[in-house]
Amino acid sequence: MRITRIVFSALLALVLAFIGPARVFAETQTLYISDVMVGVGESADEAKKALTDAGFTVLDQNVNEGAGSVYKTEKFVYVGYKTTTDADEAITDLSVMNMNGGYSFADYEVLMNKYRDSQIRPFVDNFIAAIKEYRANYNSENEANRAKAEYAYTVLSRIYNDDCKNDMAQLLLNPSKEELGMSDKQYKNLTPEKKKITVDLTTSLMQGNAQVVLLMEQTLAAAADTNETTWLERLSELGPEGLSDK
Repeated sequence: MRITRIVFSALLALVLAFIGPARVFAETQTLYISDVMVGVGESADEAKKALTDAGFTVLDQNVNEGAGSVYKTEKFVYVGYKTTTDADEAITDLSVMNMNGGYSFADYEVLMNKYRDSQIRPFVDNFIAAIKEYRANYNSENEANRAKAEYAYTVLSRIYNDDCKNDMAQLLLNPSKEELGMSDKQYKNLTPEKKKITVDLTTSLMQGNAQVVLLMEQTLAAAADTNETTWLERLSELGPEGLSDK
């Protein structure tokens, strides 16, 4: 399983219809699709220019033609892509955002920033609290606690972070970008060696596959419980009054 960089686009799925698999064969080397972008404009030239100016190769087809188009007005929509020879940079997971509401890319950026502030950051704080216990138990002399953390390590080692080029088990044993108080710019300027041990937890949770994020949450919760009694035993000790208070 991988936490991969997810590309959001109204017409992202259409790319596959034009370029086929994510691997394009050249005469001497294998190229991979590394990025996809949609250009929208009042004319074909305007839509294409937005892509070429950003360094994308344009698929010469207005994908807003025909019935059932996203835009109610006669806008021109073209798809562009970039390639790479590095298989690690290839797109391996695509998600399509429903744009029937008429969102523009700028609208989406504002929406995501608002969502990050109101929803993701509190979620990240909870993750960090569990991660700290996972680290403590992984290095604990308590055999039972260490066993929990080692089990979590085994599960988390199967989740790979494309941006850091490392698995989450190793990454979470080190302070995250958020714990170090790094800005986005500071994190972006990290060397590959530093990034391999420093995860951008916010981005990973925002862009990660929902099932993988849930698996991480459940695994860390299991590793973070440092009490020798089980959660079921502790709930039973509360009694009906204690449960209602909680």
